[in-house]
Amino acid sequence: MAEIRQAAERLGGIDVTVIPIAAKHGDNVVHRSERTPWYDGPTLLEFLEGIELSAPHPEPEKLRLPVQWVSRPTPEQRRRYTGRLSAGTLEVGDPVVSLPSGTRSTVTVIDTLDDERTTAVAPLSVSIELADDIDVGRGDVFVSGADDAALPVLARELDVTVCWFLDSPLRAGDRLALKQGTRTVRATVQALHSWLDPETLDELDNPVELVLNDIGEVTLRTSSVVIADSYTDNRDSGAFILIDETTNDTVGAGTIIEPREVKPGVQTRNDIRWHPSSLDRGHRWKATGQRGATIWFTGLPASGKSTVAVAVERALVEAGDVAYLLDGDNIRHGLSDDLGFSPGDRAENIRRVGHLTRLFADAGAVALASLVSPLKSDREIARALNDAAKLSFIEVYVSTPVEECAKRDPKGLYARARSGELKGLTGVDAPYEAPESPDLVLDTTGADIDKLVAQVIELLNQKRAI
Repeated sequence: MAEIRQAAERLGGIDVTVIPIAAKHGDNVVHRSERTPWYDGPTLLEFLEGIELSAPHPEPEKLRLPVQWVSRPTPEQRRRYTGRLSAGTLEVGDPVVSLPSGTRSTVTVIDTLDDERTTAVAPLSVSIELADDIDVGRGDVFVSGADDAALPVLARELDVTVCWFLDSPLRAGDRLALKQGTRTVRATVQALHSWLDPETLDELDNPVELVLNDIGEVTLRTSSVVIADSYTDNRDSGAFILIDETTNDTVGAGTIIEPREVKPGVQTRNDIRWHPSSLDRGHRWKATGQRGATIWFTGLPASGKSTVAVAVERALVEAGDVAYLLDGDNIRHGLSDDLGFSPGDRAENIRRVGHLTRLFADAGAVALASLVSPLKSDREIARALNDAAKLSFIEVYVSTPVEECAKRDPKGLYARARSGELKGLTGVDAPYEAPESPDLVLDTTGADIDKLVAQVIELLNQKRAI
């Protein structure tokens, strides 16, 4: 008994009740056993019947409603958002906020399949309607919009406890899918901090790997935001499983110790400094006979960005310039293969490519980037990175109309989007913010590509001459 209580203390001081039972004869399961006259505690059934059950976190300000399904039952009805409450309560008239977007609205209808129920409590499954048609999808989470709301962390980094299920070991650098509630993201193992000895509950620091059935503390970095609580605060939003993306097997499960928000580009260490080259840029460019620059092609899918960019790259190289095309699809095969297509992932992809073009241009090459890059704010990040380094940045807007892009549709994306098979395609059901003041506008509809290339190179030469 003393050993059990000692183990309970090391596991966080959990409350332990010891009941001696024998399943074969039913001792102390339903009725008290004559074989244990020394035991005067409850039977197993008495103990279970005496447990007071309550809704998890029944306070309205702790609302957590992960969205599992978005529907519109009839054309006359508003959208319905369906999911299972993991914490809090919900009533008609309650203000709510959709995360990670932060959009606010008010609940107008709650359906719990119980006409007499006016308040939904966890863990009920509910379907709600809102006063506004806001952009909400599977994986988003509704939280309370009250001033005193207890909000989760929009985390990109998680300190977790993981139990590993696979014969092949888990090591730092491994990439997996992380499923938490209704949201699935990619995750990279940043570090293994400790391994738990199940016999002694001692922890071994800095293990090289976790093998089958090992339990350890790990830091995970996610490709996009995870709307997370610590496991001690919420057992649903604080838990997850790990999935092998190749086999789709569940290879691990874990609980969140601490979720952290990590802003892209913000250094968490103060000993990291930009290291300038010992070669002066002017000296490098004079020696190579070439000035660096970035040409950023933006436009709808199938607008002809890559077609023009490839032709510009070829023309520059054949003229003796060093040029290299960073195509959006190619980038996602390597540098950004851990990113999806959520707004956060797209912004991170553009940030990475922006830094890459800056390095290429600083070396004296002409960096050509061909990406949809639908948001003005994301393109401004790429421009700002090059402007800060005093490097020429040319934004080329390929303005081919969406009707022409859909007619071309070389990858079948528009057809899939319009049939409902593909969600979030820029130009169909996701926005594209056309540049307000691009350096050059090109329309490839029926155009002579050689003439478009000549326009780009003429502008490049003008910029490099300044």
